[in-house]
Amino acid sequence: MHTIDWLIAIVPVVIILFIAVYSKKYVRGVVDYLAAGRVAGRYVLCAGDLTSALSVITLVALVESKYQVGYALTFWEYLMVPIGIIMGLTGFCVYRFRETRALSIGQFLEMRYSRSLRIVAATVRTISEMVTNAI
Repeated sequence: MHTIDWLIAIVPVVIILFIAVYSKKYVRGVVDYLAAGRVAGRYVLCAGDLTSALSVITLVALVESKYQVGYALTFWEYLMVPIGIIMGLTGFCVYRFRETRALSIGQFLEMRYSRSLRIVAATVRTISEMVTNAI
């Protein structure tokens, strides 16, 4: 391998390690790591929800749907964008979750309903993720 190949492999790792060491002083506990210290506003949370929805499997599914159906489906996707933004900014469906100060959906289900529902929901999600990623 040439020098440029090594630089392409090593430089991103060094940058990530530098950012990790630099940001370590800002993370004091689990809440800082999982919930951004509970100081993130609704715009940051909306952007975080958007980025969490963009994954490799989602992009593959979108490409496949465009291949199968064409761009007629895009009309309906574009209609969902403003609805999603409005729901995110108003806190619809997220209000109860945020007021309980839960750090995960599982913790929210256990606090609000029961431990058995949390276990069932985790099992269903695990199985569905395995099926989705196996396709």
